[in-house]
Amino acid sequence: MERSFPAAVASKVAPHLAALKSRSFEDIEGEARRSGGECSCGGSGSGSGSCCDPPFLGTDGADYFAVKEASKGGASPDPRYMSEDRMAAARGTLPQVRGFLYNCLGLNPLFDGEGWTKTEDGKRGIKEYLVKNVRVDSVGGAGHRYLPMNVKIEDLE
Repeated sequence: MERSFPAAVASKVAPHLAALKSRSFEDIEGEARRSGGECSCGGSGSGSGSCCDPPFLGTDGADYFAVKEASKGGASPDPRYMSEDRMAAARGTLPQVRGFLYNCLGLNPLFDGEGWTKTEDGKRGIKEYLVKNVRVDSVGGAGHRYLPMNVKIEDLE
């Protein structure tokens, strides 16, 4: 995070590292439906920075998937879509951070950070890598070349 994102983003993700490693996606998403973040107020209904805030994902039944699917080109007017800019400006609760990781890095419920893809039934797949997107012409000495391919949408259906 520190190498790929501004400090205003990385500093909000870092405090949640232990929770991201120990809690399931489903558990964090459930928290996002119940509260605005880590609960510290006892649920009295006022205050800031706690469970007293409205649920991060709202009460309309939305989940991280629905929020991301409604986005276009990595942007959305929905404030629950945590872009890099929104994450930098946000308080940085665990539900916000998990939304950012889902929206901006594609870390879906099957991502567990162990370095391998996994299937929905939990079986280990192939090696998994997260790399920063770069222009192909900026990768020096990689020995790559473009291959002409005539592929039509019909070929993929």
